[in-house]
This record gives sequence, structure tokens and C-alpha cells, in this order.
Amino acid sequence: MALSHPLTVPTEPANTVPAGWYTVAAGAALPVGGLQSAHLAGIDLVVYRGSDGAVHCVHDRCPHLGGRFSCGGSVEENFLVCPVHRFAFDREGICQRTGYGGAAAPKARTRHWPCLERNGWVLVWFHPAGAAPDWQPEAVAESDYGPATVWSDPVDASVQTIMEGIADQGHLATVHGYDAVAREGAFDAEGPCLRTAYRFSNASEGPAWLPAALRRHLASSEQVRFDYCAWGLGYSVTDVEIPRLGLGMRTFVNPTPLAPDRSLLWHSMALRRIDHPGRIHPLLRALPRRSVEAIMRRALRRGYLRDIHDDIRLWQTLAPPAAPALAPGDGPIAKHRRWAAQFYGEAAPQQYG
Repeated sequence: MALSHPLTVPTEPANTVPAGWYTVAAGAALPVGGLQSAHLAGIDLVVYRGSDGAVHCVHDRCPHLGGRFSCGGSVEENFLVCPVHRFAFDREGICQRTGYGGAAAPKARTRHWPCLERNGWVLVWFHPAGAAPDWQPEAVAESDYGPATVWSDPVDASVQTIMEGIADQGHLATVHGYDAVAREGAFDAEGPCLRTAYRFSNASEGPAWLPAALRRHLASSEQVRFDYCAWGLGYSVTDVEIPRLGLGMRTFVNPTPLAPDRSLLWHSMALRRIDHPGRIHPLLRALPRRSVEAIMRRALRRGYLRDIHDDIRLWQTLAPPAAPALAPGDGPIAKHRRWAAQFYGEAAPQQYG
């Protein structure tokens, strides 16, 4: 198909859910012996943690007579037990005993889904054709960061629309109000992993509850850098740095597809350890480090949530055209969409390539 303009890229997404690792729970919310329901691509799942500490995921229906594991079921050692007839299933979804005290029912098998834990997230592999995973997200070091605050928000948008925000360089200025936005280095899309970095200036809003001197100081314009890494269309981590103040935070943005055009957005923010409070403001030198971190966590969380909610409102209004007329300054949107095509397999439109 010939393109009418060199910056016009046919990119209407396929009407399917792309392959990838998707968040179904926050690990901290799933203790040993705990279970909870999850939803992925229109499929009802149950995720649980056995006595060995490992997480597992199966279809949320007992193959015996159709009971829901998530409605009154339990975890006994490493077995998932149906609440109706107490059939017990191992980590592969195979029945090992019944509630009648008799032998196992080997024909009773529920589908097991590949499941792993990365940086506090419980992830499940989905592939539209049922193929096994051939890659996994890499873990990142966490020793310098405090506990993360986790949110989950329903979003009427596809996972690709959400994850494409990193390539939409223009919206960093027009939607978020950042100044002097520039990409640093390459937009490195290799295999299932994508990496990039941006720098910009940001005049943060000093919260009213802060002391006046500190509020004025934080309201000044600061150079900000963020380094971004995504694995597929469901898992991304961004390290944000404000060099002059010695401040850093880490965010995860992990959309899980409920349907091709609906997602559950799991996201989190964690503050990096603050070793030199005086770099932020001389007034903070006299405070204990934990008090300083509590103040800055609250301030940065406010700005983060403002940005993510602005993005959610944007994503929910977008209706990507089949052939958007891209312009200089948009950022590497076309490159991002070509990278994303690999996760759709044969369902991806030929124009993606």
C-alpha cells in the first residue's frame, strides 16, 4: 500500500489482545495462602500463592462441575482447593485429590497459565494463539528505593494506546506542560524490549501544606531526566531523576488488557533514598531522613498522580485513525508502532511492518 505522505503511517490496531506478560496482582497483596480473582483478555483467572511462596495462576473454574475457585476456595499447602466439592489441584492445574477421601480425578484438569513475579508484580503470560512464552521481563535492582504505593485504574483504551505515550514526545509539552523536552540517545527497540530517555524542565507546583520557603523553592523550574524501559505492551519501568536536588523516584506503568479496547492500569511510585536533604533545601537538614522522605514522597506523588490522570483522560478520548498524519516533533510514534506489531503476530495489519 503506497503512503500518501512520508509521515503518514497506517496504524489502526488489530482487534485482538497482543501477546505479553500482564499484571494480575500486586505481590504484596497476595500473602502465602492467599488467592484472588483476576481478569485478562475476557478470561476469568485466579492467582494464588502456595506455602512455598511461589505464585501460580489457573482458569477460575473447577473442571469438575464448574465452581469458582475465587468464590470461597482456599490454598492448602501448594494445592488450590475448590469450595464446592473440595477437589484439590496442583500448580499445573491437575486434580490430586477429591473431597470424598478417594483417589484423584486425573481427567479433572484446569488450564494453568505461565506466571511469575517481577519487582513486586504478579505477571501472567497471554498469547492470542496459546503459544508459550519465549521471553521474560528483566528484574531491576530495588535496594535504593522505599516501599511503592500501588494503584489500579480502569481505562477505556487499548494497552497499545497507553504504552504509546512514551513515543508521543509532543504531548509532554502540550498536555503536561514540560519545557525544553528532548530525547536523549536512541529510541532503542530491540526484540520485546524498548528503551529510551528524555530530559525536560518542569516547574513543579509547591503544595500548600509545605512551609512557604520550601514551597517557593520547589516551585522553581528544575531539570528532570527519565530513563524508560518496557517489556512488551504490558510492563514498563521509568526512573525519574532531578539531579540538582538529588531526588529520584521509580514508576511502573503496567496496563492489563481486559478486552482489545479496555484495560486495567496497574501503576506505582516509589521514592529513592534521600542521603543529602540539604540539597533539596537547607531547612531540611535539621529533620530526620525519614521525615524528609515522607515530605518529598507526598510532594512527588501529587505531581505523579496529576500527570497519570491527565494521561488517562487523554487515552480515553483517543480514537486512533487508520492513517494518522504525523508531523515533525511528534516523536518516534511510527517506530513504536512497528515495534508493537510483533506482539500481534499474524493478527497485526500488514501496514505495521
